[in-house]
This record gives sequence, C-alpha cells and structure tokens, in this order.
Amino acid sequence: MNKERNWGIALGASLIVNVFCLSALLTGWLAPPPPMHGGGPPPPPEARILFEKIAPHRQPGFRQSMDAIHQQRQAVGRAFAAEPFNAEQLAGALAALRHAESAGAELAHQRIVEVAATLTSEERRQLEPFVGHRPGKPPGPRPPR
Repeated sequence: MNKERNWGIALGASLIVNVFCLSALLTGWLAPPPPMHGGGPPPPPEARILFEKIAPHRQPGFRQSMDAIHQQRQAVGRAFAAEPFNAEQLAGALAALRHAESAGAELAHQRIVEVAATLTSEERRQLEPFVGHRPGKPPGPRPPR
C-alpha cells in the first residue's frame, strides 16, 4: 500500500508540474515579449518622448472608441454563433465593426497629424521609421510572395 501511495504522490506531482509548464508555454510566460517594431533597434529616447505626445490613451474619445470596438467584436461573435444563423445579421455586425475600427483609426491619425505639425523636420525624420507600421511588423516594403 505504501508503494501505491508513493506512486500516486509522484504522479500527482508530475501532473501539477506538467500543467504548470503547459500553462506557462501557452501564455507566453516563459518567452520574452515580442519586439514592438520588427525586432530592430528600439526607438531612440527622443522618439520615445515624442511617442508619449502621440499616446492614444490621452486623446479625447479614445476610451469610448475602444469600448465601441470591443462591443462590435462581441456582436460579431454573437451573430456568427446565432441559431438560426442569419447572414444579414453577421454582415451588419461586421460592417458596424469596420465602422468602429475606422473611427478609432481616424482618432489616432488625427492625433498623429496634430503632433507632427509641432515637430521639427529632424524629429519627424527620427519618427518616420515607426509611424504607419503595425507593431511587430518591420518597416519597409513587403516581401514578395
């Protein structure tokens, strides 16, 4: 009986360790964070200061815009899973999501224009490699397919 108990404890401990490791791998806890702009060098300190001026979370309407996008994404999920399925409802939810995302992008772009108008040509030159690119995507032309 003692041997069976030891095996049970060992298997239980092994299961706990495996679940922990799997969870850590799936959540990215063990991996370094992804680079913000394609793995190149980080932006210079001056650029980081300028990015703080552009910071979208400081824009009026930013929180409302993000809430609208979140709500529309939920609506798309509900329409996609609805029974009975209604293609017009899904198309309408996707159109509303596009509109919300477009409105959010418009707010961000307006802020970029406002800040860019206050920068010197040297400051704009420093920021150019980082503006208009998705985080995690390297600036420059797309590779051929």
